[in-house]
Amino acid sequence: MELEIRSYTRDRIPDVLDFERRLRAEEDYWGWEIDENYIKSVERS
Repeated sequence: MELEIRSYTRDRIPDVLDFERRLRAEEDYWGWEIDENYIKSVERS
């Protein structure tokens, strides 16, 4: 397996959110939902 590290830029937010949703499906102990408020917070950061 090859690992590629990429910069976390605005255009990659959908990919990151997709990864986080899949991660939460496997490990459901994160304590917050990926809702509109969370997405807005990520976009602002």
